[in-house]
Amino acid sequence: MISSFSPYNLFSYLYHKNKFIARSSSDKTSDKLLQFILNSLTITNFLTLLFSNTLHKITLEY
Repeated sequence: MISSFSPYNLFSYLYHKNKFIARSSSDKTSDKLLQFILNSLTITNFLTLLFSNTLHKITLEY
């Protein structure tokens, strides 16, 4: 079971909140950086989930 509070959710919340507050042309770089961080966190969450499920199955088998 994954908790609803994760780094990804936090960054996602902050990202969308800041997107509406400050939206200028100079934000493009930080926008891309934040998007990159979000993508990385998504991949990390997926790999963690995959690994924990595999580990759980192995534990159940033995």
